[in-house]
Amino acid sequence: MKQKNLDIDTEKLHQVLSYDKKSGLIRYKKRYSRMNAGDIAGSYHSDGYIKICFMGKMYQAHRLAWFMVCGEWPDEIDHINHIKDDNRWRNLRNVTRSENNRNRSLQSNNTSGHHGITYVEKNNHWQVYCCKKYIGSRKTKKEAVKLRKKAEKEHGYHENHGT
Repeated sequence: MKQKNLDIDTEKLHQVLSYDKKSGLIRYKKRYSRMNAGDIAGSYHSDGYIKICFMGKMYQAHRLAWFMVCGEWPDEIDHINHIKDDNRWRNLRNVTRSENNRNRSLQSNNTSGHHGITYVEKNNHWQVYCCKKYIGSRKTKKEAVKLRKKAEKEHGYHENHGT
């Protein structure tokens, strides 16, 4: 749901909604539609994000928050701590798709507990990949993790990547 260069009545937006950087909440300043002043805007959706309907259009809360503070639509928002509904200002950063991919949570089907590390039973080694490239193999998982962390640092991965 990429939202760039959207026509939005900025003045009306700031009249109706307020964003609290510390809590990450967007609230109604005054009665709007069926909502009362002080009510929290938005609702949780199945993808884990909070979405807000404003002027008949649906917006992701984190993108709306960025727009309300910066006055421009972000390229892509990274939730630094990987919590999709944590829209506190200190947890949001405007990034490219590539940068966002360098701060991903570990997938639920990961068997090694680390990005880019696979155990190969046939060779009794741990293979290490980074940026879709083979980095090497190591006899122990600990050595493989060390090699992967070194590669992540060299390629500019965020310190939260894989947590």
